[in-house]
Amino acid sequence: MHGAGGHHAVDDAFLLDAGQCEFESWFERESGGARNLLHAGLGCRVGPVELGVAGDRQRMSGAPATTTVSPQVKWARQLDARWSAGVVLSAMWQTGAEGRYQGSTVLVPVSWRLRDDLALHVNAGRDFVAHEQGANRTGIAAEWAPLPSVSLLAERFRQGRVDYWRLGGRWSVAPGWSVDLSRAAGVRGGAAPWWTLGVTRSLGS
Repeated sequence: MHGAGGHHAVDDAFLLDAGQCEFESWFERESGGARNLLHAGLGCRVGPVELGVAGDRQRMSGAPATTTVSPQVKWARQLDARWSAGVVLSAMWQTGAEGRYQGSTVLVPVSWRLRDDLALHVNAGRDFVAHEQGANRTGIAAEWAPLPSVSLLAERFRQGRVDYWRLGGRWSVAPGWSVDLSRAAGVRGGAAPWWTLGVTRSLGS
């Protein structure tokens, strides 16, 4: 199993292997085309932590596109054969003439491998938004790998005081390459649904 992560909102409590890097990119499109987002990010294992940086280009209908940059550091530890836990710290800046600090996030992911092909991931954390009141960030995800090259994932998460669900799948299409596809929406219809298509490339060991 690859673990969660990628464009999924619920993170896992696993790190890349020593000396390994991972490039991720995905495209989100909201139903009706009201919102589009293009993401690109690179993460590498450096000693006991995973360091990453990502950029997002988002365009809302009727508004100019915005670009944000987000550095991240992640630490995780395997507690025993089944349980792992960690801490993720990230921040966000908007670039351009209106560039400014947007906020930061502290997240605690916990992962439980029930079987070799089945895992649960639970997140609890807090978003600290610049010049606004912060909000809790939570989530739970179940990941099942019916085949060595296929993983299916279902998650329920809360971001920005809104609850969402997502269903998706991941396919290992070639050594070091995987493709993700998912659909997400607000739990009570408060947010328009959107599709996400992503590609991940693993580099190094």
